[in-house]
Amino acid sequence: METQTAERVTIGSYTTFPVPKEPKAREEHFELLAATAIDMLAAELSKGYSEGFLKLLHYYARYPTYSARNRLLIMLQRPEAYRVAGYVKWQSLGKQVEKGSKAIWVWSPLRKKQEDAVTGEMTDRIYGYKLSAVFADADLEDAKTNPLPTIWSPLPDDVQPLVDRAIERLKDEGITVTYKPLKTGVQGTATKDRITLSTKISDSRHRLASLLHESAHSMCHFGETAKGKTDGQIEAEAEGSCWVVLHCIGIPYSFSADYIRSHGITADQLRASLTVIGGISRCLLKLVEDEPNKELVDNNYAA
Repeated sequence: METQTAERVTIGSYTTFPVPKEPKAREEHFELLAATAIDMLAAELSKGYSEGFLKLLHYYARYPTYSARNRLLIMLQRPEAYRVAGYVKWQSLGKQVEKGSKAIWVWSPLRKKQEDAVTGEMTDRIYGYKLSAVFADADLEDAKTNPLPTIWSPLPDDVQPLVDRAIERLKDEGITVTYKPLKTGVQGTATKDRITLSTKISDSRHRLASLLHESAHSMCHFGETAKGKTDGQIEAEAEGSCWVVLHCIGIPYSFSADYIRSHGITADQLRASLTVIGGISRCLLKLVEDEPNKELVDNNYAA
C-alpha cells in the first residue's frame, strides 16, 4: 500500500488515492484519509478560514442521518453525490446502477441477533463496522430522465409559521421562548430551560436561525454535555447545527461563515464536535420538520 501523507489530501479539490483491493489495507486507507482531512479542516479554522468546514456541512444537510465519518468520506470521494445506496438497495427502490459506475466506500454496521436481558426479545445489536460499496444517484441509469425527489420542499420567504411550530415543540421539551430587547449585536440568549430572542430581529428567517442556534445551546450545552468543552467548540457546534438544518429545509444562510471563523478549534476538538453536530442537527430538525420524504432520509447510512 502506498504511504499517504497530509500533503496529498486537499479539501478544495477532494484529492484521493487509488483504493487498495485488500480489505485491511482499504480500511487503513480510508481511516487515514478521513483523519488527514479533519486535521486540515482544523488547520483552516485555526487560521481564520471556514470554507472547507462549510463544504462539509453541506453533506450534513444532504445526509441528515449519516455519521460524521461517512459524510466526510462521501465528500472526499464523490462531492457531487446527493444520495447514495448499495447496489441491491437501489434495485429494491426500482433503480439500476449504470454499468461501470465507480463505488463510493462508506462504513456500514455489522449486526447480529441478541436476546434483550430485560424483555427477553431478540434484537439487532451492532458489534462492529465494515467498509461497504455504495453508488451515487448520478450513477443510476435514469438519473437524467427520472431524477430522485427532493427530501424537503422549498420554503416561502416568510417562515414565521415554522418559528411558531418550533416554539411549541420546545415548550413540550420544557423550554420556554420569550422576546425582549437585548444588547446591540445580541440576537438571542439561552439557559437550559429558557430562550430569549431579541425583539430587534426584523425578518422571520433570521428569527428562525437565532432560535435554532439558541435551541442547540439549551438542549445540548448545559450540564455534563458541555463539560470540558471550549467556548469555540460550543459555538461551532451550535452554529454548525443551525446551518445544517437551515440548508436542509431550503434556507440559504451565510452569516455562519463569519461566525464560525471567529471560534478556532483544534483537530481533536473538531473530530469530537463533528459527531455532536450530527446529533444536534437531528434534534433541531424535529423542531421544524413537517413530513419530509422519510424513505430517502431513512435509507441513509448511519455508520
